[in-house]
Amino acid sequence: MIDQIHNWVGTEADARAGQIPSDFRLTDEEHALRDIGYQLIAPSYTRQRWWSIIGEYGITRAFLPQWWEYDRTTYAQWLLKQPTRSPMTLYARLNTDIRNDIVTMGNFFSIAERVTDLDRKREQALGLVSGVSPYEVENARRRVVENALVIAWVQRSLQERCAGYQFALERLVISTPYAMAVQVEQSLTLMKTQMAGLQVAPAVPVAIAVTPVVAVR
Repeated sequence: MIDQIHNWVGTEADARAGQIPSDFRLTDEEHALRDIGYQLIAPSYTRQRWWSIIGEYGITRAFLPQWWEYDRTTYAQWLLKQPTRSPMTLYARLNTDIRNDIVTMGNFFSIAERVTDLDRKREQALGLVSGVSPYEVENARRRVVENALVIAWVQRSLQERCAGYQFALERLVISTPYAMAVQVEQSLTLMKTQMAGLQVAPAVPVAIAVTPVVAVR
């Protein structure tokens, strides 16, 4: 259940880019962007670990460095070590993870499109609303940048997850050939196709610094 508990995803994206977080509260759409984005940033092979389950509920608010530096071989290493009587189980798990990501990314990009549209309107409003203070302008711009950083992070993560799934499928075909490989390949192709049509935000520059502005009390 999505419960608006992963706001720290935006904060981590800001920190990585050298961006100062906005003081503005998040909208419902921005909460959802971070909640669903978390599911596509945290590696799928950690979903069944106890600390990952805690993280899903936002208790730890933990961030792992490898979420920035993804190794495409890690998923395959984890999958191939799973105890099983039949290779079908491994193919089924791989296929399930891919299919879960397809559903989740559809939800994510639906939210991302709404957030991006609202941010465009926010930026337009800055030039139309009278009496806007420098504090409001800077914090609005910081939030727009942060949202773009979150979207770009998820897009990059999806590319890396695809590479990891492809690597795992190739390792399975080499080690334990199985007819289900065709079904997994079809799922992976579907994921790649949908990703190509769901890109929302371009890559954001690594360093985006905004001059601190003190609120007028």
